[in-house]
Amino acid sequence: VKIGSCPDFGGMTPDEAMEDLKTRIRNYEARYEPIPEQAHESYIKIYNLSSRVVSNHVYGRLAKVVLPAIMAWNTGSRP
Repeated sequence: VKIGSCPDFGGMTPDEAMEDLKTRIRNYEARYEPIPEQAHESYIKIYNLSSRVVSNHVYGRLAKVVLPAIMAWNTGSRP
């Protein structure tokens, strides 16, 4: 879904776009730092392109504007 609709992959063949996406994911994973479920810090976790969103200690503008926007993202295909 992301490859077909994202302008980052414009002008690439599907195979080139998929390889580019896999490279990006490997780069993200190399820098990823897991957050324990019982953390006392504020955070927003997004699972599988927003199929699940978890927030912890989120207040103010994040809670009113940003979090609902993230939850409204629809990255899946539509009929």
